[in-house]
Amino acid sequence: MDPAVESTRLRRPLGQLLTVVSFDSRQAEEAANLRPLTRHLGLSLGDRACLALGLTLGLPILAADRSWDQLPTDYRIELIR
Repeated sequence: MDPAVESTRLRRPLGQLLTVVSFDSRQAEEAANLRPLTRHLGLSLGDRACLALGLTLGLPILAADRSWDQLPTDYRIELIR
């Protein structure tokens, strides 16, 4: 799939509810740094990318997996179920 086409398609139905953010080198480095901290929880690269985005943007991180609640409190995890 073409990322530009998919990005446009995703924005259309959700309007202002969705912001597409590129996974940049800063977030990649943060995700890599999270590996030792999250290994025991079994977090994937995608999970760590989500965490890295929240950390770099200073936003709360929404998670449905209760194991994320075991992360340090400064990660601002908000469980959604």
